[in-house]
Amino acid sequence: SGWNTAADGSGSGYAAGDSFTMPGADTTLYAQWVVTDFAGPTVPSTGASGTGTFNFTTSDGGPGCGLDLAETAFVAAPPGQNMPQGMFKFRLTGCTPGFTARVTVTWPQPIAGRYVKWGKASAGATQSSAFAPANLSVSGRSASFDVTDGAQGDDDWTSDGTLTDPSGTLAEELQGVPTLGELALALLALVAGGLGVRGLRRPAVHADRACS
Repeated sequence: SGWNTAADGSGSGYAAGDSFTMPGADTTLYAQWVVTDFAGPTVPSTGASGTGTFNFTTSDGGPGCGLDLAETAFVAAPPGQNMPQGMFKFRLTGCTPGFTARVTVTWPQPIAGRYVKWGKASAGATQSSAFAPANLSVSGRSASFDVTDGAQGDDDWTSDGTLTDPSGTLAEELQGVPTLGELALALLALVAGGLGVRGLRRPAVHADRACS
């Protein structure tokens, strides 16, 4: 993604279409590559791991916007959170402050439940919690959503060209289902109640006997 006068990107950077004035001595420009895709093993709460993938696009993040692979991975769910397939966290660096990225996370299994982001839901939050992603779209095994640097979803809430964001599928809690014993008792109570009311409303029957 562009070129730089230093191999590690610490020199002067140039994007496609930029002008470059040749100095008196020979100069080497080094191609700069950014990572926009990731694949790795998931960390499910139970069962075997699978391979998940991630990619992102941005129109305003700049040519150096890419994944920090040291801070990008599929990880276990936070303690106490029911995320069967685990969670995915990523970090984008070298981006233009305030940029927006459209990200897609694809899991080994279909997404069954509520797809959420996990982190600080507000700038003043002191604890992490689950909240809905912006412009979320779920299809089969993939979830796509938007994340903006310095806004909700960026865990440091700072517009600094660096974006950190964990997310995953939160399983829906099942409502309690009455057992067969409970259903049988309820049915017997209804039947008994109906018979009692019927007995109270039954008219009396009188039989007159003829006198001889």
